[in-house]
Amino acid sequence: MSRLLAQLRGQVIGIVALCVALSGTAYAAFALPPNSVGTGVIKNNSLTGKDVKNGSLTKSDLKKGTIKGGSGGSNGSNGSSGSRGPKGDQGEKGEQGDPGTPGTARAYGGVGSDGVKYGPSLNLGATSHPGTGLYCFATTNGLTPANAVALVDTDYSPTGTADGETAQIRSAGTGCPAGSFAVRTYNGAALNDAAFAVIVP
Repeated sequence: MSRLLAQLRGQVIGIVALCVALSGTAYAAFALPPNSVGTGVIKNNSLTGKDVKNGSLTKSDLKKGTIKGGSGGSNGSNGSSGSRGPKGDQGEKGEQGDPGTPGTARAYGGVGSDGVKYGPSLNLGATSHPGTGLYCFATTNGLTPANAVALVDTDYSPTGTADGETAQIRSAGTGCPAGSFAVRTYNGAALNDAAFAVIVP
């Protein structure tokens, strides 16, 4: 009889202990208010990534240097050229330039196919036309074939000059008065009257 009572007493104690344990768990599960579990309750280093809701943390929640910047991206392609801008206003007229250095020619002028001077001239004296393709001229400042060299070329502008004509200085002055320069003009190989310009540098 005493053995039976001891067994019953042990079973009653076990049932009571089980009820107390179950009631404590239920209280913890259903009686805790929201946001009542703080840092003082959670054990350090006990939470892992799976305990944190995805997307719930911001940059300010993380330790500085935790998230490092990515490598720089590649350069983008060049943009297309812009449309051409409108034409700018005309600039102001510039100042007049300084006078040029005076020329160094000692004599110059033009002689027509008829042997008459034309246009501007300097120190160009008498001119003559003794024959076909032969012209003579003198200077008024003492220049002669003996002390100066003259340069001559046909002048296409005046009437009487044609394509293919040439002019030559005769340094000996053959066919002209003494002290005068002689000029021969040609069309091809034949003597031919033509206007020309002369300069004595």
